[in-house]
Amino acid sequence: MGGRVILIALLLWPVLALGQWQVQDAWVREAPPGSRMMAGYLVLRNAGDWPLTLTAVHSDAFQRVELHRSMHDANGMMRMQRQHAITVAPGEILRMRPGGLHLMLIGPRRPLRAGERVRFRLLSASGKAQELSAEVRRQR
Repeated sequence: MGGRVILIALLLWPVLALGQWQVQDAWVREAPPGSRMMAGYLVLRNAGDWPLTLTAVHSDAFQRVELHRSMHDANGMMRMQRQHAITVAPGEILRMRPGGLHLMLIGPRRPLRAGERVRFRLLSASGKAQELSAEVRRQR
């Protein structure tokens, strides 16, 4: 019986390793009163040995959270495109920042002011979850 448990653990090791991410500098941009959209940013490092695919983000502070990428279209206009998943290779760092990848925070449930903290839950394709707290900051 003990041998079977060890064998199963060894077979599942690559799946368990997918959840090895490190999150730094998570923050939410303070929005004007009455705003229905906000943006969040963070640095995500895959500290594991396997690719990490971020598939969803949730927060009780918002009706919905989506992954978005800002990019210039053929006419030079800045557009946002929803990303259904973002994969980070082992040892790689993903930087969400203004003008690039970001969390589109839709429908804040209440006004959020600079200095407050917002809780988020990142979900990977493997089903692993990472809880984090992001500071609300004034626009710079």
